[in-house]
Amino acid sequence: MQADKKNLSKREKRLVMLLAVVGLFAVMVMYVIIPLFNKLEDKINLHDTMTIEKGRIEASIATEVSIRDALDTAASEHGKLMANYISESHMSDIGRMLTGLCENHRLSPIDQKLSSPKPLFPGDKADDDGDAEASSAFLAVTAAMTVSGGYRELKSLLDTVEKTDYIRVVRVSFGRSDPVTSEFDRIMIYFEVKMLKDIAED
Repeated sequence: MQADKKNLSKREKRLVMLLAVVGLFAVMVMYVIIPLFNKLEDKINLHDTMTIEKGRIEASIATEVSIRDALDTAASEHGKLMANYISESHMSDIGRMLTGLCENHRLSPIDQKLSSPKPLFPGDKADDDGDAEASSAFLAVTAAMTVSGGYRELKSLLDTVEKTDYIRVVRVSFGRSDPVTSEFDRIMIYFEVKMLKDIAED
């Protein structure tokens, strides 16, 4: 009976030790492992949130950069247009410009008539009755010029005009020529000048 009591007490001791180990493990799980796991989960969630926020900021920066690039491109294109086309507000300069162009090629201006500006699509000619969309940013002015001079001077003028983006010669007709000097007393040149339509401010 004494031996049984001793064996029982050993079992009890083992059981108590086992319960102590289980209790210690439970305490560690409750107060150490679970809080650490919760902290780790919070950090993972924070990292995911910051990653999403970083992506949003990068997208916003990319959008801002693309808008800035688009504005720079638009400003550059506008600058090119202004450099290559006459503004509607400079309508009065067309006559002086064409006169100077003819004089620079040793053609003597005699007469000049300018039409009213008509809407013009880029690269397209307006209809004969002037029907084109009013929203077109381009206008066209037809200038009929009468000059006197020789064929070589006229050819030089036509070559120069061909290199420009905003002037073209629509038609040329000749008057009487001098057989000695080979000069025409009258050359009718019909220019078409493209202009940028002025944007009315609100």
